[in-house]
Amino acid sequence: MVLSLLQTRYLVHSLSAIVTAIDSNLNKLLNSGILPRPMSLVSTISEDGVENLAPFSWFNTVTNYPPVISFAINHDATGSLKDTTANLKNGQGFAVNIISEAPPISLPEQGYHDEEL
Repeated sequence: MVLSLLQTRYLVHSLSAIVTAIDSNLNKLLNSGILPRPMSLVSTISEDGVENLAPFSWFNTVTNYPPVISFAINHDATGSLKDTTANLKNGQGFAVNIISEAPPISLPEQGYHDEEL
């Protein structure tokens, strides 16, 4: 079976509309389970003993047994590791603190090694 150019364009347009509808519905489905995103504060300690507290909204449960959560950390604007990542790599430990209510204020950005807690 050979399709004419008009039939091919119609088929491509129809398939594109179907994919767009599926993507839209899938996006709504995924977001309905995770929006509004809960907020967490990840606390870490540097090798020098400086405490760091960083907000994260990209975190989620991975498994309940064993209990595992994940959170995503980007690089900073210069491409360097953020304090949280550097502190996690030094093995001093960390805690993920889940916030149940909206924080009343936002904290100003601190310089590297500035105590934040």
